[in-house]
Amino acid sequence: MYVMKTKVMALGMAVAMSLAAMESQASFWDKVGQGLGVVNKTLGVITGNTATTESHRSDKVFARASDTQLEQIAKVVQTRTGRADIDQTLNEAQDNIFEMILKASCSDNWRLNFGRIQSPEEEWLSRDGVGSKMVHHPKDRCATVQSMGSFAKPAKNIIEFKIIYASDISGEANSCKAKLRDQYGTGEWLVSEHFCTWN
Repeated sequence: MYVMKTKVMALGMAVAMSLAAMESQASFWDKVGQGLGVVNKTLGVITGNTATTESHRSDKVFARASDTQLEQIAKVVQTRTGRADIDQTLNEAQDNIFEMILKASCSDNWRLNFGRIQSPEEEWLSRDGVGSKMVHHPKDRCATVQSMGSFAKPAKNIIEFKIIYASDISGEANSCKAKLRDQYGTGEWLVSEHFCTWN
């Protein structure tokens, strides 16, 4: 566990330092650099230090993301559209989107609890772990996020988009619809939905 945490901290520091020049993203990477914020907290869940969900598919709720997969998530969550209203929302939601993608890509739970970043509203909506819809993907491995796109804001306090994940092992790909809500009008974007299609 100590080796894993040391490795993750080194990765986070390297990522933060390499992107320090990107002033437009400074807020996000400052949080990564300060004890790795969301990354370390989420990895605590993935490595089994805490349990934030109950499994409906297997006894093992979370797999472990590789360094490469963590770097890919960090890259994908910086996707922007050129539309000021959407990009402002993505800037505000970036930390929670990172955590959502990490948890979803490493879970086979079809009723995934996103913990502190989950909206208390719309409980009936789907919150799929990516592994729950990948039949041939090994459950002890995380899927790799490929891209985010098809952004829409159907309301001022809601953002919707698609996320594409793929299995490095089986080659399966999965398209998931994500929906986040600014629950209290404070810029804290919470996960309302993460629905993945069957392959």
